[in-house]
Amino acid sequence: MLETRIESPWNPSFFEHPRTRAAYEAISEAVGKDDSIVAQQLKEIGPFIFEQAIGVYMPSPYQYIMWWPWVQNFHGEVNMGYSKLYSYPTFIWYDESLKESMGY
Repeated sequence: MLETRIESPWNPSFFEHPRTRAAYEAISEAVGKDDSIVAQQLKEIGPFIFEQAIGVYMPSPYQYIMWWPWVQNFHGEVNMGYSKLYSYPTFIWYDESLKESMGY
């Protein structure tokens, strides 16, 4: 619902509609109190939002990610989710013995 409110910084198209505003208000009132209302509102408003074609998003370019063999628990990911951009360093570790055996 972040892209359906005019005041949201995640709404680059400045989209606003009374139906999405009403759904947002209903969800805001129910979130954390009644999950069935939240689920129902999202189920009802979802197709309408898709029909509006709020944004036309271009595909991401190819990226090449490289790392040393001694970096463990890293598989090329740099995005750990919507709000965890570039947080992968908290999940990796270095195999010091492998690094040393390779001459580094």
